[in-house]
Amino acid sequence: MDNFLYYDPLINFLLIVISCLTIVFLTELKDFYRKNYKLLIFLTFSVVIILCIRFSTSLSEGLIWDLRDIPLVFGTIYGGPLVGAGLYAVTVLYRLSLGGMGIYTTILGNGAEVLAAILLYKSYHSLSFSKKLITGTGLTLISPLITGISGLFFSSYQHSL
Repeated sequence: MDNFLYYDPLINFLLIVISCLTIVFLTELKDFYRKNYKLLIFLTFSVVIILCIRFSTSLSEGLIWDLRDIPLVFGTIYGGPLVGAGLYAVTVLYRLSLGGMGIYTTILGNGAEVLAAILLYKSYHSLSFSKKLITGTGLTLISPLITGISGLFFSSYQHSL
């Protein structure tokens, strides 16, 4: 089996872990970062989303797979609706610059994911750890499910032309 298949997802995972640790470290370090917490979340997760897309695995022409859903969801949950909208815009604009049919699934899947995260934003923080884990996992699975379903629709639509 080709070892390069695992290389890009591992880079994605490493970027996500480093970004989370950076946010925790900086907010504990100085009052400045605590006061600008939402800006810090937006900037950090924007960079991580772009890098996750950059180090993606190509499944077919115009269709890529990466872990951008994780920083998108958790940036929205911990940053709030405005941060979520900003992260969604960064995701769509960067994915748009790459071209391909995958942009439609990005708009649908990530849009539904951010909307669900915004709706759960206030109640998420009062959940127990196990319920947070289940909720976070569920939220990050919304986009792949929509991507799979819409990918089938778009591929059958493209073949019928």
